[in-house]
Amino acid sequence: MRVSKIDDGLFWNVVAKIILRHNDRPIDGLKFKIDTGAGITTIPRSLLIDNGMPANEIKRAHKISIITADGKRVPNAYILRIPEIHVLGKKFINFEVATSLSVNMNYLLGQNILECFDWKLLYSLGEAIAEYRQGFVPHSMSSRIKRIDNLDAS
Repeated sequence: MRVSKIDDGLFWNVVAKIILRHNDRPIDGLKFKIDTGAGITTIPRSLLIDNGMPANEIKRAHKISIITADGKRVPNAYILRIPEIHVLGKKFINFEVATSLSVNMNYLLGQNILECFDWKLLYSLGEAIAEYRQGFVPHSMSSRIKRIDNLDAS
């Protein structure tokens, strides 16, 4: 799967589709930035709230500590388990993402997805190639195992 840099030339942009809760319709066209320094994939709270997930449901999730690249602590951060995320040609099932009720975090693809792929960076072309590591299971902030399925090319 080829990934190209976005306009600012600093970040690699990946389009994803997610399902926030069982029986929800998929939310398509979400633009995530690849963040090799992020241990976990993050989504903004506005995505959750705008799609009908109340704050009290988020608060029932596992509370965590997040420190940003510039050393700031993100208050009220939680790990949520979402039914599906479709990214880089794969469907990740029962997947962990982080969010905050105090800060509207960015869409960032963290190591819990990035580590599932071998990466080749083609700087002169402004592209990267992600090749799935067959049979690799991403790390989890909790002890549950996730399932990964191939997506149809259609």
